[in-house]
Amino acid sequence: MAPDETAQPKKAKGGFRAKLGAPAKLTAEDLIRAIQNVNDKGGRAKLGDLVELFGGEKRREFLSRSLTFAFDLGFLTKDGASFVLEQGGKQLLGANEDDRKVALGAKLVTYQPYRDVLLRLRDEKERQLKKKTLTEAWSNIAGGGGRDIRQEMTKTFASLAEYAGLVEDSGMTITLKEEGLRLVETGTERHAPSPQKVVQGAFGLVPPQGPVLTVAFVCPRCGGTDIGILDEELVQSFSVNSGNVVLIKYKLLCRACKENFARLGQQSISGTVGA
Repeated sequence: MAPDETAQPKKAKGGFRAKLGAPAKLTAEDLIRAIQNVNDKGGRAKLGDLVELFGGEKRREFLSRSLTFAFDLGFLTKDGASFVLEQGGKQLLGANEDDRKVALGAKLVTYQPYRDVLLRLRDEKERQLKKKTLTEAWSNIAGGGGRDIRQEMTKTFASLAEYAGLVEDSGMTITLKEEGLRLVETGTERHAPSPQKVVQGAFGLVPPQGPVLTVAFVCPRCGGTDIGILDEELVQSFSVNSGNVVLIKYKLLCRACKENFARLGQQSISGTVGA
């Protein structure tokens, strides 16, 4: 595959192109579609193999940028010129819409440029930042190029982070939501004290004081919210500063209609993961 010049548009001295420090010109839909296209090709494909699946030559740039960011997030790896679907990418594709948002959000908060933006939002008045201010800030956060490409970085961040439930985009401003705040502040628990240690037991992730729901689940059959945990399975963990964000598959029971169902969730852990 030829060098990805769409992901490296800023020409530096000596003829080299400096890679942008944050993605631009892609949406959450583009990102998921690119990962799906790799899956459709048997889990391994070169960029050129995916162009027609993604929408033809006119969308090649968006495909290239989406594949690059999927690689940066760990949904794909690279083997020579080929992109290879990783377990996290398989789990993303196999999840329902709500769980996809959870999985993507857990990844985005570990991506350093986005984490820097989320931390800045946390510290702003009303946890809100004008999009034009963020556009200027990319120069320091990610070494962004000209104004046009920095505007695209802002659009991309807003699209991905809003889809993942981390922020709300009003058009002119971006506001950090409670879920984004909880994820970015590693070690804080909204519904229970943070356990000092989490162990991997026979049935998955078990805090010392027993299983605790840290997100609100809704029964898909009756809409009830009185939900109990039947089982937990640790899917993946991400190191964030001094702690971890752990992605968990919950097996749940609606106490109202007795429906069993499964959902993904996450916890912020200040201690260690492992026995």
